Amino acid sequence: MSSIAPAERQHVPPVVYEHQPSHSLLKPVLEREMEMLRDAHGGIIRARFPYGSYPHGSSEGWIAIGYEEARWAFSDPRFGLFGHRSHDYPRMLINQADKPPRPLSFIMMDGKDHLVRRRLVSKHLTSRHVRDLRPAIERIVDSALDDVIAAGPGADMIALFSKIIPISVVCHLLGAPLDERDQFVPAAIAQSHGLVTSVEESEANILMISRYFQGLAAQRRAAPRGDFLSDLIADADAQGWAEEEVDGIGHTLLSAGHDAPSSILGGMIHVLAHRPDLFAQLRERRDDLRSPVEEFLRYLPAGTGTRTRIANEDIDAFGVNIRKGDVVQPLVHAANYDPARFDSPDEIDLDRVDNHHLRFAFGPHACPGAHIARLELEIALRRVLERFSSLTATDGLAPADWLAGIYVRGPRELAVEWTLA
Repeated sequence: MSSIAPAERQHVPPVVYEHQPSHSLLKPVLEREMEMLRDAHGGIIRARFPYGSYPHGSSEGWIAIGYEEARWAFSDPRFGLFGHRSHDYPRMLINQADKPPRPLSFIMMDGKDHLVRRRLVSKHLTSRHVRDLRPAIERIVDSALDDVIAAGPGADMIALFSKIIPISVVCHLLGAPLDERDQFVPAAIAQSHGLVTSVEESEANILMISRYFQGLAAQRRAAPRGDFLSDLIADADAQGWAEEEVDGIGHTLLSAGHDAPSSILGGMIHVLAHRPDLFAQLRERRDDLRSPVEEFLRYLPAGTGTRTRIANEDIDAFGVNIRKGDVVQPLVHAANYDPARFDSPDEIDLDRVDNHHLRFAFGPHACPGAHIARLELEIALRRVLERFSSLTATDGLAPADWLAGIYVRGPRELAVEWTLA
């Protein structure tokens, strides 16, 4: 833990926590920086955020970089999210304030309002419903691998495989034609990758995504299909949800339901294409990939942070005093690399036990689509291992080939060659 006494930690100058480009899958510089900060200051430290401020003008808040501290920030009921709708709170991205025109989603609600709405959404995303998706996901994965093989050696596994599968699954859930993805995917990527440079640009992207979903929702209301979207809309309408709330769910699925799984999948394939030893090990155990998938979810940085949490009262914890209204941002990747929780966290351990990583957050706001993401990754990994007896990267690693966002990271391109099984 900290080498600074708790009483002194309040006075440590805040870390300047900025959006820095990442030029590698793990960005060793970032991991080392977080490790040094954790060793020097403990698992929760003051930070100055690049965007937003409190009503009194300060941009300082807290970042939780230890596992226990991040888990606590995710789950303590004294923190909330709804305050983002009314104030320009400190945050990492220019477009992350969650104010209108972004539609109000249940994921931004607190307390009973959040619980009631989450239960309705979860009702249509149970383990049984997700298992029923398996045949469709298998068809999507096999079709993507067919395209890779047809393209021949040098095929880009990111463009033809890892980017295609998650967005295809989202389109399947919503009944959206895959060839319409250009109507919302570029805007979603700009938002999640922190590529927008103005509030006006962000608002234009939000409206583009929302309008596309509104069109889908209008079609389902006029002619229900008995699919996920039709059932969800019928339930929400019957319980008197505002149209904005339904729009908020669709906005979340279209903007965030594919990007993180795509980055994790791309990272998995990148690791295997550069680690023939791991590829061979996984081929031998491809009938049960649950533990390896969990380890990749812990190890790979689909993103380092989440939305900031807002303290609804004064809180004393972990040797610091968090004032009412302060923001705390849990950093998922830093927490998943905390050696106090995970032995040798910077190594891939396919048999890691008790692997309760925070990739899907924790507590009442944990990702409701985690079942789907896990299923996508498990099926995609298994089919790669079944159809290829070897998979090797053909090009070297160059900075230009990597995503630069601190929220979504992973390879931009990955040319591979293979031996068919």
